[in-house]
Amino acid sequence: MPMNNYQKKQFSQLMTKLFKDNAYYKELAKAIKYEQIGPEEIYRMLPYQNRKSLQNLGNKIYTSFSEDVIVEMTSGTTGEPLECPKKNEERISLALDLWDKRRRIDPLLKKDDFFLLYGSKARKYHNFFNYDLENLKKCMRFLAEINPRWICGSISAFERYSNEIVNGNLSNDMTNLRYIELQGEYVDKSVRELVEQAFQAKTIVHYGNREMWTIAYECLGGKLHTNDRMGYFEIKKENQGDKYGHIIVTSFNQVTLPIVKYDTGDIGRIVECECVCGQKHALEIIDGRVSTIIKGTKLNGNIIMKGILNDVIKKNQKIISRFYVEQIELNTFLVYIEKGPEYGLCIENKIKEAFRKRISEGVKVVFKYTSDMLSYVENKCPIFRVCCE
Repeated sequence: MPMNNYQKKQFSQLMTKLFKDNAYYKELAKAIKYEQIGPEEIYRMLPYQNRKSLQNLGNKIYTSFSEDVIVEMTSGTTGEPLECPKKNEERISLALDLWDKRRRIDPLLKKDDFFLLYGSKARKYHNFFNYDLENLKKCMRFLAEINPRWICGSISAFERYSNEIVNGNLSNDMTNLRYIELQGEYVDKSVRELVEQAFQAKTIVHYGNREMWTIAYECLGGKLHTNDRMGYFEIKKENQGDKYGHIIVTSFNQVTLPIVKYDTGDIGRIVECECVCGQKHALEIIDGRVSTIIKGTKLNGNIIMKGILNDVIKKNQKIISRFYVEQIELNTFLVYIEKGPEYGLCIENKIKEAFRKRISEGVKVVFKYTSDMLSYVENKCPIFRVCCE
């Protein structure tokens, strides 16, 4: 997707600053001779980056400033966390952009009507990610008291609350709630429908990361639009005929930690669209990251494992409460299971059969049972992870 005129101008201004003030990009400028070429040619000549490559560059990748910065940390679900310092003005710009998107959906939304389930403010009240039933009841009572119009958190958290609400174990007494913003994870359609049913509110998908904040945001027409005002986006395909590729992002806003040709680790594609909201580009994301492709195959581990789980339990949550899989060797999978009240040992054979059917006859499946899945799995972690070389 070529840059539009606005993006060309913003990218040129960004790179002029980086070539002047950033140690790493100063070195690149000597070879690129950027004064003599246009923004798209500069972009083409720059190297791709990812979390690991930025970490390997050390302090050289950070632009020094005299004023204070706020250091954010990535979640570390793909390895060692990355420090993401931002100046206050960078954070303000990112926040204003995000709130503009929210108010396009809900013009009546005020900051006092918004509640984020994580962060320092939320932690003052409750741990909204402790899924003990008594704690969930306290959290729901608190939310009913403040009665927000808009709440924001991860789909996996809302799924846990929704299952308890639908099963009659929790009560949703928020009378003012209109929207639930889903951040940080791939959003499965069936889970989204469950959340909307339980909370009687519309869900909005916000795709982003700690490095850049908002990469794409959903409109009321149901399209996930790339944030073209704040950045430039590319799909890097491994093979010419591939339908999907690596999602590559460039942020016009960030100089302290430059996010330029940055591989998010996610897989998707950008499509042109005629949307009711007037925007022209939409992002389609595949469930999972590059790290969730089953080693030795081209299969998406998240999709395969969710299919295996559905083959076995047929959406009956009373059989298996939580399910997580690690590929520990090329043909060996370690399956973590948190049992439900209707679990039986015959389930092991059904899971093995589903693995053989969906992956290959030669796979080996090992089981590990736990009553506390969160002690093994990070909150933001997908259903599958490759753990072998």
